[in-house]
Amino acid sequence: LVAEGDPPPEKAELMKCFREGYSLYRERRFIEAVEAFKRAHAADPNDDLSAKYIELCEEYVAEPPPADWDGVSNIKEK
Repeated sequence: LVAEGDPPPEKAELMKCFREGYSLYRERRFIEAVEAFKRAHAADPNDDLSAKYIELCEEYVAEPPPADWDGVSNIKEK
C-alpha cells in the first residue's frame, strides 16, 4: 500500500514497472516479468519486493510451476 491518489513522482516509475511485472508474472511470462521487475528495482534500489519477484521469476524460468499454479509462491526462508 502506497497511498490513495497519484503516487509521489519518485515512486511513479517503480509502481508502473512493478504493475507491469506482476501482470506478466501472473500470465506466466517470467522472462518478460524479470525485465519489468528489474526496471522497477532500478527506479528504487531499496525496493525489496521487486528484488524478491526477480528471484521468483528466475526460479520459475529454470523450473516452471505446475499447470494448476494460481500465482501463489511459498517463501522457504525468513
